[in-house]
Amino acid sequence: MIVQTLMMPIIYLRQLQRWVFSFATGFRRRSARTNWLLVIVALIFRPLVETGRLLRWVLDLIIGWWPQAQWRFLFQGTPAILFAGLATIPIVGQSSTKDTQQYYEAARDAFERKQYSAAEVYYRALVQLQPKNEVFRYNMAKTLEAENKFEEAMAIMSGLAPRDAQGFAPAHLWQAVRLLRDPSGGSANVELAEAHLLRAVRGRGQVATDAHAFLGQLYLASGRLKQAEEHFSAAASGRPELWIALARVHVLQGQRDQGRRDAEKALEYYSNLEEADLDNHEARLFAAEALTFLERFSDAAMVLDKGAKISADPRYPVALGRVYLTWAESLRRLPQAKMADHQALLIRSFEYDPTSKLLLRRLINGLKADGAEAEIVRGVVRAALGRNRNLDVVNVLLAIDAADRGELDSAQTYLNRARQVNPRVPRLMSEMAHSYVDFPPASVPQAMALADLGLKIWPDDPDLRYCRGDLYARNGQWFDALMDLEAAVKSKPDDRNAHRLIGEVYQQLGMPEKAAEHFRRFQQIK
Repeated sequence: MIVQTLMMPIIYLRQLQRWVFSFATGFRRRSARTNWLLVIVALIFRPLVETGRLLRWVLDLIIGWWPQAQWRFLFQGTPAILFAGLATIPIVGQSSTKDTQQYYEAARDAFERKQYSAAEVYYRALVQLQPKNEVFRYNMAKTLEAENKFEEAMAIMSGLAPRDAQGFAPAHLWQAVRLLRDPSGGSANVELAEAHLLRAVRGRGQVATDAHAFLGQLYLASGRLKQAEEHFSAAASGRPELWIALARVHVLQGQRDQGRRDAEKALEYYSNLEEADLDNHEARLFAAEALTFLERFSDAAMVLDKGAKISADPRYPVALGRVYLTWAESLRRLPQAKMADHQALLIRSFEYDPTSKLLLRRLINGLKADGAEAEIVRGVVRAALGRNRNLDVVNVLLAIDAADRGELDSAQTYLNRARQVNPRVPRLMSEMAHSYVDFPPASVPQAMALADLGLKIWPDDPDLRYCRGDLYARNGQWFDALMDLEAAVKSKPDDRNAHRLIGEVYQQLGMPEKAAEHFRRFQQIK
């Protein structure tokens, strides 16, 4: 009777906890409010109930044993009592482990459904239950990142993966990717990202594979071909598309035969995948890339054309445009090549991907050249006019040609026609200008000429102002760059790239506070 009286409140609390948890779990998909209810259950009811269970066991033991106590057996029975007490520990912990698993499943489910505030509630509860659990802390940081709580997320990741010591491999990879995406830190960021990646490769599975892939790209970009080869080789088994990157590295090292073997390995792998599943567009695209590398251009075009006929995937026309452009450039290097064949390949490339930066740069350079090169490009323009297609790009090309001849009125007429067809022509012109600095050999003067031509017609266009501001910055003309970039961001306040570039300009001008303000805006804008 005494035991029942003492335990009645605990029994009611236990029943209430079960009912609330059942209610909250059943409805958490419909409402985020119940997520807080689950945490209240965990943090308030759980300690009370587990304490009550232990108290009930102790009272039952004492009251049941006291009337028949044989005191002479007290010391003999002490080890058994201690053993029984220890045996209860896993029993008490079973319910807690079950709740932890439920919270973890609920947290992952909420994150997948992009209910980040709910996921955060669960992960905070899990971290309180298991403060040293690296997986819980890592996932909580990723949730905070999704909620734009960057400082708290970074603090957690820095604790998991310090700069100067081996830590949790996924957190090292996370920090490296963020550093590589943040241009404000310059070469210091790249060096720190490299250090994090070298620790991330000590992880397991996909984390190690992705870290090797990033290191391969980083070393290739900086010309460290031997290290690039090492890391691409380590990643290729988990990411077969990297066999093509490895093939390029071997060609750059003068190992053409090894490069071909790498590309053939990629081709075999992706061709098998494509044959097994005709809807595997990823495999078909990679197979075409391998064929292009092997200079089997007609086969690559055939593979892509087959995919384009059964799918509206926009990657197919882009890939076809790239194949025909690469084919045209390959043909151009042959002394016996015919001008008509070269022109036909450029026409096909223009049909499939008329806004390709590489293609447009090739066409603009052709217009500026004399003789056969200019005639080839004019043939491409005539073919497009004859089909009445891509008239926006065609008119921009005609405007550039007219401007080069000093016929500015004709150039303006062509540009206005182009904008009637496509209101985004100023952006197209900015992309054309950037093609002269995004691909080697870079030519800032030619890029600036295109940007200036557009701004003569549309002086307040934010895309063209950003483009020219970027070109001024590349030339070290910081004040001129700032004027254009500030004008661009005034018209497009959510242009994250403009904020990033303004931050870099303010750094160069020795104004760190203004730079930090724009870098923060760059981080905040998705």
